[in-house]
Amino acid sequence: SYLRAARKWRGALGAAAMRISPYHQVQRLVERQAFRSAGLKRVIAVSNFVRDDLIGEFGLAPEKTVTIYNGVDLDRFRPPLDPSARAAIRQKFIVPASARVVAFVGNGFARKGLGFLIEAWPLVAGGAFLLVAGSDRQTEKFVRRAHALNVGARIVFTGPQPNVNRIFHAADSFAMPSLFEPFGNVVMEAMASGLPAMTSAFSGVAEVIPPSMRGFRVENPDDVGEVALRLGALFDAPASLAADARATAEKFTWSRYAKELNALLESIK
Repeated sequence: SYLRAARKWRGALGAAAMRISPYHQVQRLVERQAFRSAGLKRVIAVSNFVRDDLIGEFGLAPEKTVTIYNGVDLDRFRPPLDPSARAAIRQKFIVPASARVVAFVGNGFARKGLGFLIEAWPLVAGGAFLLVAGSDRQTEKFVRRAHALNVGARIVFTGPQPNVNRIFHAADSFAMPSLFEPFGNVVMEAMASGLPAMTSAFSGVAEVIPPSMRGFRVENPDDVGEVALRLGALFDAPASLAADARATAEKFTWSRYAKELNALLESIK
């Protein structure tokens, strides 16, 4: 499924090269042997997006396939306790204190939809900034595209950040219109930090987004007009959504994950 989806960000030739690589051939063989094993007891998926795909791809019995959503570290990812943290991070990356800031955090920029955000940025009103944290072998290509669209001054590439929670503290919202995302832990981390979040229909985490944020879900990430429309909705989000975001994340603790996993293990006799 990942290799099929890769055509969207690698192109036909790039996806074909991935498919014939020894690494991916071995991965596919391991998957087939594991999911079609006569000894298979249960399959745990990180989202229904993955669960449905596994059932369709390998003909798994639905009752054998269980979704257990990932957790989030609520102590590390939380709204800033110190109000000065926001200003300090913005100052570090030369972002105006009064600007509206959207955070993007992740590696593998093309798959996670950064290119679509950059293409939509000229359509975004109000001088908003995009703060991009992460690494990619083609970072310079994205930088050049931002400058070609005359938005290079409003898109800041920070490189890899060991404390991405501080990037969230500098932002007003989060956006990641991915083309393929089994779950999307970083979206949950952003929400735990009190940020309204844009997701895509191709992200498992979109299943647990609260109703108040479903207007930020992008159905077609490669539709720049839709991305810009969802960004506009994100910018108009009321301040009360910070509490909604945090409350949603608080339902997905790692202790909840452990409890569900242990219950599943205990049920297998």
